[in-house]
Amino acid sequence: MSKFTILQANGGNFFAKEMDISKFSRIADIECESIDEAYSLSQNIDSFWLENKQVTVYPYSEYQKAARSTSVGDIVHSNEEDKYYMVENVGFSEVKIENSKICKIP
Repeated sequence: MSKFTILQANGGNFFAKEMDISKFSRIADIECESIDEAYSLSQNIDSFWLENKQVTVYPYSEYQKAARSTSVGDIVHSNEEDKYYMVENVGFSEVKIENSKICKIP
């Protein structure tokens, strides 16, 4: 079992080469087998995803009351690998964090 952290974007240009980390909110950790499963468990399909038993929600905030499904531009951190991945239209692309900026890896 691995742990993945979901960081949802509060807005911004997801096509930019770098984004300020302050534009993202750390929402929850998910215990599961893969990044694909973490993405699936962070969707509001049959129920509110923060209520899944594999999800540990970060301290309450107004944002979490209406937390949306994880989508394009959001970040998934693989704690085991200590790597960050941005959700793309199809799949994920690795990004890095430097000087409070999320930078796309060319």
